[in-house]
Amino acid sequence: MKSCTLRGASLKNVRIHSLRSCELAHARLDGVDLTGADLSRTNFYGATLLNCTLEGVKALGADIRDVKGLTTEQRALLVAAGARTHATWQEPLPAPLQGALSALLLPLGAALVLGLTVAALSLPSAPAEPKVASPAGWMPSVDADTETQSQLQDFRLGIAAAHENLKGRGGRSYPTLEEVQANHYDLDGDGPGQALGVLFPKGLPRNLLSPGEGSVLPYCNATPDQLTLSEEDVDWHYCPETGRVLASAGHTLEPTLDW
Repeated sequence: MKSCTLRGASLKNVRIHSLRSCELAHARLDGVDLTGADLSRTNFYGATLLNCTLEGVKALGADIRDVKGLTTEQRALLVAAGARTHATWQEPLPAPLQGALSALLLPLGAALVLGLTVAALSLPSAPAEPKVASPAGWMPSVDADTETQSQLQDFRLGIAAAHENLKGRGGRSYPTLEEVQANHYDLDGDGPGQALGVLFPKGLPRNLLSPGEGSVLPYCNATPDQLTLSEEDVDWHYCPETGRVLASAGHTLEPTLDW
């Protein structure tokens, strides 16, 4: 797989030979065999890797910040294979650039007679908690918070009704992601027939905290975090395995994880 988007996906007991430049932030990998796999430049930020086999992997430029489930040995193995545990903008400047920066800053300090020290000229450290900028020109309405909570309840009621209809039919008990996005589902699940039922009679519920419209992303991380719900232009996060629905904060940093 190359340049694939598997954000929030759940992979279990599979063998993967290559995951190059892929997006697996907040994904969950359980019992995945990655022996000798090429993981170059793949983003595993906030992912969970449980009982995975990582011997011989290539991980140049892979992002393993905040990855959970790794043993000390596995983390060291990934770092030795080229994975990074910090943001790229925190990496030190190459020596030539450091020299050029000093050449520019020292005359400036002398001209201004500020007596600046090298410490005063150092780059600012990363903020303790990432802040996500809102898209330019977009602001939520004053009643966006309460209205979105009401829409979220409508979404969950639609999923709950489908769950009752699907129980014991066709091997699954919740609508698929594609069915949710299309606002209809097969009443007998994966059975041989097809009879469609509507999930949301009024249409897909709207999240007024998000500038995105009518979008749903898969998200099955067992321990979801607010940052994930705040950094996507998407309305909802849905897990087809459990029927869980979470509202995106839409760059507003609202505490939607508690709803």
